[in-house]
Amino acid sequence: MSNVKPQMMRAFAIALTLLLVTTVSGECQVPPTEQLPHWAQDQWKSLSRSRKLEVATWLNPFVWRLDFDGDSKVDVAVLVRSSSGKQGIALLLRNGKNYVLGAGTAFGNGGDDFSWLDTWTVAERGSLQHRYEGKPFRIKTEGLIVIKSESAGGLIHLENGSPTWQQQSD
Repeated sequence: MSNVKPQMMRAFAIALTLLLVTTVSGECQVPPTEQLPHWAQDQWKSLSRSRKLEVATWLNPFVWRLDFDGDSKVDVAVLVRSSSGKQGIALLLRNGKNYVLGAGTAFGNGGDDFSWLDTWTVAERGSLQHRYEGKPFRIKTEGLIVIKSESAGGLIHLENGSPTWQQQSD
């Protein structure tokens, strides 16, 4: 009888280990488009069909939530790839507007292919941003900082209703 408890404990440990290994290895992958907010999924469907785009996941995260237009509603920025293979960023605004930067459409110093991009993050509203040339300034809405590590970077923000590129380093 004294041997039964250790055997049961061992069997329980093995079963638990197998369960964990099975759960981790069989992890369910949620499709990237289903990770967008519901309102953005509808915009994405229309934009992706008309511009022949797919969500790209070459960076983590591949989507940022930010208030790009300053209306206090969440907008999203999504990494995308065009049918030609060129990469870029789609901005889906809660107000129904959307923009494609790169992915075959030239934008600022980023060009028409953002495959150089290896880091991106959100720049907070009111944060002090540096220019490659000129005085630093505070952005009025949230924006995106896009960077090629150890090389160049820029700030993408809304100015006069349109996305604008501000070179930050070279």
